[in-house]
Amino acid sequence: MSASFETNYIKFATPADTQNLLLWSEDMSNAVWNKANIDITVNQANDIDGQPTLDEADYQWSNSNMYQQLAVTASTQYVFSWEAKRGTATAVTYRIYDSTHYSDIIAATDYYASINASTPVRISVPFTTPSGCLQVRLSLLYETVLTDGTVYVGRAQLRLNSHAEGYVKTEGATHP
Repeated sequence: MSASFETNYIKFATPADTQNLLLWSEDMSNAVWNKANIDITVNQANDIDGQPTLDEADYQWSNSNMYQQLAVTASTQYVFSWEAKRGTATAVTYRIYDSTHYSDIIAATDYYASINASTPVRISVPFTTPSGCLQVRLSLLYETVLTDGTVYVGRAQLRLNSHAEGYVKTEGATHP
């Protein structure tokens, strides 16, 4: 599967089948976002809409990871998306992992060349959960070997459809 990269998009009212299934979509410092070797400073860069909602992720050393793990429905199509902007890091990867079967749905994939330091970009990754998959780990930052550096990320979402149009903010519960 390939990811799409957008520099702008239209917000729209969201029916129940397009709700954001992730929690705390704009606060990567929240404990629902599991982090290893990454420090988060909130609201450090502007998002696509010009608001300071992107958080700075500071990689401390190798084996850095930031993910949210959640229940899903097997054999179902989803779209995982988020906004990203370059900082000082020289590599940035995502990963979608089947926690039920302990295997990759989408192996670590570098998206550094698709983002830049001047404007945020929305990364959209469609995927289908395998048969029997009941839980996934969505890593918008996944590195097995990385030097120190920063990247700005935020406005993450997971939706039940084949493309991630618009963005729906969440806090402690999915929305709507």
